[in-house]
Amino acid sequence: MELLTHVTFLAPDFEEPAPPRHAGDEPEPEVREPVPPGRDMARFLDRTLGERGWEVLNRWTTPYGHAFDVRRTKQRYDIEIQRVEGDEERWLVSAVPRRGLIPWGKRVKDSDEHTLLLTHLRGLLAQDPRIAEPRWYSEDDWNAPARGPGHDLPIA
Repeated sequence: MELLTHVTFLAPDFEEPAPPRHAGDEPEPEVREPVPPGRDMARFLDRTLGERGWEVLNRWTTPYGHAFDVRRTKQRYDIEIQRVEGDEERWLVSAVPRRGLIPWGKRVKDSDEHTLLLTHLRGLLAQDPRIAEPRWYSEDDWNAPARGPGHDLPIA
């Protein structure tokens, strides 16, 4: 059994639109860095995972999107959300165990809890009508130069 920790999907209408402007409103000057895409997707995922018993611990912005970490028992999992490079309608979400002090060259063993997290993510994506064509990949397959078509399920 191999856990597929990276999922791509189409969700062109997921981001909340900018607040409406009224006639005569002066545009506000941009005084800070623009927010990377994925804020609304991250909020959706952390809220719905929280409803399924996952404790959301921290939220942060990455150079490419948004991230948060969750836990159910002791093990923490990092969930990152970003757009697939070169495709404004396709998203990438990864859910990997937090490695902490474990050297990056070593893999954390797959667990029933990680399987449950990926199963919950699959269910959340499947039930939202704004999301289509989910394809699951292992971390190695996602990072391979010749990426395949992916899988239907997060467990191969």
